[in-house]
Amino acid sequence: ICIVGGGIIGVCTAYYTALHPSLPPNTSISVIEATDVASGASGKAGGLLAEDWHGGATAALGKLSYRLHGELAKEFGGEKAWGYRKVETLVSD
Repeated sequence: ICIVGGGIIGVCTAYYTALHPSLPPNTSISVIEATDVASGASGKAGGLLAEDWHGGATAALGKLSYRLHGELAKEFGGEKAWGYRKVETLVSD
């Protein structure tokens, strides 16, 4: 399996594809990136993820993404490995 792009979408696609129960044994997964992993927009987001700052069309995806980031940080020691942390924010109207 060849995945083109080493940004957040490509890397996550490779990771979750590797975990998929129907993946045949000994399947290789390659990620191809023209420069460096997360060298574009994926590496420039400043690390901000928001659980509930989404409109109706993306609200479910926003909640899922936020939860998955937390799970991956817990599984791989994200606090130490890449500075994962939760912060409370206040939004005023």
